[in-house]
Amino acid sequence: MKIIKRITILFLLLFIILPLVPSCDGNEDLPKETVEQTTTLQADTTQAQPENAVIFKDNTSNYTVVRSDTANNTIVDFVAEFRIRLCSMGNCDIGIGSDYISPKQTYDPASYEILVGETIREESIKLYEDLSDIGFIIRVNGNKLLVGGTDEYMIYCAIGYILNNLIEQDDNSKASLVLSNDYEYISSSDISAPTPEDVIESGKAYAMYPIEKVINLSGVGSYTVLEGGGTDGTYAYYAFLNNTTDTAVITKIDIATWTVVKTSEQLDTGHTNDITYNPKLGLLVVNNSNDSWCGVSYIDPVTLTETEYRVNTISSRGISYIEETDQYVLGGVYDFYITDSQFNLQKQFTCGNPQYTTQGLYCDGTYIYDVRYATANGTNYITINNVNGTYAGTATLDGVSGEPENIFRDGNDFYIAYNKSFVVYRSIILPTSWWE
Repeated sequence: MKIIKRITILFLLLFIILPLVPSCDGNEDLPKETVEQTTTLQADTTQAQPENAVIFKDNTSNYTVVRSDTANNTIVDFVAEFRIRLCSMGNCDIGIGSDYISPKQTYDPASYEILVGETIREESIKLYEDLSDIGFIIRVNGNKLLVGGTDEYMIYCAIGYILNNLIEQDDNSKASLVLSNDYEYISSSDISAPTPEDVIESGKAYAMYPIEKVINLSGVGSYTVLEGGGTDGTYAYYAFLNNTTDTAVITKIDIATWTVVKTSEQLDTGHTNDITYNPKLGLLVVNNSNDSWCGVSYIDPVTLTETEYRVNTISSRGISYIEETDQYVLGGVYDFYITDSQFNLQKQFTCGNPQYTTQGLYCDGTYIYDVRYATANGTNYITINNVNGTYAGTATLDGVSGEPENIFRDGNDFYIAYNKSFVVYRSIILPTSWWE
């Protein structure tokens, strides 16, 4: 009996002591379900990455094109067009969306995404840290295809590179976009935009894309309506109208820094609908709405005071000086007028596509760029006409809110100012189907 009791006591002691002995797997303090979850996560991290990123193949895709929730309208347009092209070429459905994640949503880092431009995803942030020179990068990172550039035009070029160079077709004419999981392409830093002349003469549809907002303008006291604008090559000049008194002030801006350096006193220049510069006179020449829009005011660009006022026989809303030929181009509601330096008419022809309200214009000696404002439910645009009188085409101005008022050119860039939103955008002309 004593032996049986001793054995019983030993078993009881073992039953009590064994659970207290530490285990060897390092998870002794975790509940059973936590241990299982930890083991599963560890196993997932050791899974081999796929050799290729299959963006689309065999008429199938798991990807979504994603841009920043705060992307400007140019990027929004590019991304939408990019997605349409991918769907068409791959004969498949590809999603589209932004990087916004609501408080009720959970983001899956492993989701299949084509990230275009700067987004809040870690992969995009890293790519933009690597963008030290002007250009673009295309990179595969796990389930992400990253597309980034130093500005909107570089993103445009990156999209074009993908559509032109990375999509393959098999013997059955099925398209696929399959990249290795370590794929990366870094462009050269000497990419330049096509010239406006190249685009206009390409025979393709094109648009004027805003690339960079260079300044937020502001009215001066009661002068709150942005009107005409122009440049002498060093400074930009913008007129602000007082609608009550039909007088204006002109603001002078250093275009190297886009800072205001001077504002004029009140000028009796009416709407001041457009401004050009005549270097032979060293004066600004302003379209003055007085005398039935036949007035012209000459303004000293240093003092911003009126030095002369004259009345012409041509009623116009826009004005641009052509230095090479010492001529002016005047824009009416429907017609263009080319005059000599004394505003004697030399040629008159009808504007192509003149359906909306005419604003300011600019002439580079070959083409006349005439801004048109769609007053109701239309798309603002620039009608482009050759100085010989032929219609060259129309560049839409989609993407910027406000009333486009004036335009001038510097190199391949155009600067367009918008009333109501009070911004000036550096813009470029690009074909809407440049990458085809």
